[in-house]
Amino acid sequence: MRRDPLRVTSRAVLLLCAALAAPGAAQLQWVQRGDDLSARSNYAMTYDAARGVTVLFGGAPLSGASLADTWEYDGLRWIQRAPLTVPPGRQGAAMAFDSRRNLCVMFGGYGASGALRDTWAWNGVDWALLATSGPEARTQPALAYDQGRDRVVIFGGSRDGASQNLLGDHWEWDGALWTRVTPGGAPSARLGAALAYDLQRQVLVLAAGFGLGAGGVVPLDDCFEWDPMSNSWVGGALLPGGLRAPAMAYDALQGGVLLLGSFSGTTSSLLRYDGQGWTQIATRNTPTMALGFGLAFDIARDRLVSFGGTNVLLLLDATWEWDRSDWLRVGGGPPGSAGFRMVYDANLQAPLLFSPRAGTTASRWNGRGWTDIASGAPGFLESAYAYDRVRGETIRYGGLDFARLSSVAETWIFDGTAWRQSFPAHTPGALLGAGMAFDEARGVVLLFGGMVAGLGLSDQTWQWDGVDWTQLTPSTRPAPRIKPAMTYDKRRERVVLFGGNAQLRDVWEWDGSSWIALTPAHQPAVVQVPALTYDDARERVVAFGLGTSSDEHWEWDGIDWRQRTPAQLPTPRIEAAMAFDEARRCVVMFGGQLSSGGRIYSDTWELRTGAEAGFLEIGAGCGTPPVQLASEGAARPWIGESFTVAAAPLPSSALAALMLYGLSNARWSGLPLPLDLGALGAAGCLLHVSIEANAPMPFAAGSARLVTNVPVAPELLGRTLYQQALLLAPSSNPLGIVLSSARAATIGAR
Repeated sequence: MRRDPLRVTSRAVLLLCAALAAPGAAQLQWVQRGDDLSARSNYAMTYDAARGVTVLFGGAPLSGASLADTWEYDGLRWIQRAPLTVPPGRQGAAMAFDSRRNLCVMFGGYGASGALRDTWAWNGVDWALLATSGPEARTQPALAYDQGRDRVVIFGGSRDGASQNLLGDHWEWDGALWTRVTPGGAPSARLGAALAYDLQRQVLVLAAGFGLGAGGVVPLDDCFEWDPMSNSWVGGALLPGGLRAPAMAYDALQGGVLLLGSFSGTTSSLLRYDGQGWTQIATRNTPTMALGFGLAFDIARDRLVSFGGTNVLLLLDATWEWDRSDWLRVGGGPPGSAGFRMVYDANLQAPLLFSPRAGTTASRWNGRGWTDIASGAPGFLESAYAYDRVRGETIRYGGLDFARLSSVAETWIFDGTAWRQSFPAHTPGALLGAGMAFDEARGVVLLFGGMVAGLGLSDQTWQWDGVDWTQLTPSTRPAPRIKPAMTYDKRRERVVLFGGNAQLRDVWEWDGSSWIALTPAHQPAVVQVPALTYDDARERVVAFGLGTSSDEHWEWDGIDWRQRTPAQLPTPRIEAAMAFDEARRCVVMFGGQLSSGGRIYSDTWELRTGAEAGFLEIGAGCGTPPVQLASEGAARPWIGESFTVAAAPLPSSALAALMLYGLSNARWSGLPLPLDLGALGAAGCLLHVSIEANAPMPFAAGSARLVTNVPVAPELLGRTLYQQALLLAPSSNPLGIVLSSARAATIGAR
């Protein structure tokens, strides 16, 4: 009985599944980068050197009772821990790492019952209550571990958080008991002071805080060092005047104490103390000015870490790292504004985030955080952006100029370093809220719609060729609209337009000469202003944020919409900025807002598949001319789908062809690969794949073609199968066979 080649191929691939016993790669998932931890201030934080993580407990939230959650930061993200024993919720507690016992020791704070005096220890798995006696109850004490003497030291604080109830006592914990120390030269009573142990100099350094002065509570700028030999505190170099709310950590790799604080409540500064004086460290970026933040030095990664705090007006949820050259906000981007746009810059090989504000108008994503790279262009709201791949530039058109209270007809160009304004002979006019995308197949930027000053909504189509704007007059076009979402479908070579007017759900595609209306069987139920981009890793257009009551994720394949429901989804939002990161092969999404005028987000998410389908050429073919193996129609090996492979050109004496499937391109039956068949009579022919299965390849139109149906088998995900065509061609060489080029096919999941 004649067998169907498609069925034979499916069986051949299924046969290989048995050899791939390991579980497949993870499915499609959204991952939040950096800022999983909710906004808070006055938490307890320290670095656990035994486990290489920064530990944080509790703090003051936006509203409600003090928090009682435990988090750990590994340099990529904050992970919430779930211990069996949990200390009561608190804010204003202090914590330090006891390196002898490998414990994070926490004392005091302020909770539901008032000021606390309990001592707790975190071992990486659970909390343990160590003591309920010792220092009197207090909040915001200074606390550090004296490694040289194996003592946890506490100084000062406030009995109830009020300035008139300040403490100036000195206590030490030896791992079992608290003992009060009565030193000479003690600093004045204070709360919120910074304390750190300088291992290189083997001294404790205490700095600043808030104390009582002539006008009531005042910020202090003094500094002291603890000398255990003389049982006294010794005055050190004064801090620069006007410093507020500092936090301090020891630089375990280069020595010295690092202090982060703010001057006059406007800017934050990083200082180093070496026992002689304070030196300011110059940085381009600085964490947002805040009170109630913590500081920890990550020894394993040589990073100084800070999180959150409050700038009086609002709580912050940003994680910042100092890498000895600059501060970087991990995960999140510029806070406090809506209307960001994102493109992928192929020259810089990174997504760029553009702010509607003037000053810091471009930030670059490196996979962990955003770094400002340019400034200077005026800030316009609702401008249209697209990256011109031919000329290697980002184009910005139109927008609302708040300074002039009007929309503009300006074309601005960003080359990856600086902005410049272009003055073309023609423009689409003063408009805002247009949609724009780069048409790669035709090498032009395409613009549609928007609101034209004085004329209302537009249905005009324009293109930018790097020199001038040209209006196009297609016979069919979408209805007039503002804020349509547009992107370029690379696989299908079409510009895709979706929605607009905060209510439309129609889909249009531009083929280079006309707009084509599509009629999908399914449509997103609610549409506001979604983020839209083409996911090149999975060959799908991704839309997120189609409503404000649910976190909807939909995908367009050129025929229909499909709703996706990964295990974790970003919170509901509209008008997020989104682009595909080609270097890191994932979709990047930033910010957005809950609804028009609602909560503004400054978080960063990545959408990635655990297994991207693809091919890799691994060897040349033989014959005259050499036979090449290639996919037809640019199809990839996606699970549950089919792809066609063709071997061509065929030798004139070709009688039959087989597709060889292997699990390796290194060894086969104990022999190393590639295997030279020249000694057998096939000069120049190399076998590149192990042969675990095969399937016949029918001849058609001058080539040997085979449709491979990838089974729905989870164990295939992320696995690599090797393919090479073998052709029976008696006249080609004494052995009578010719081998094609080979390729590695990685099975992926959309």
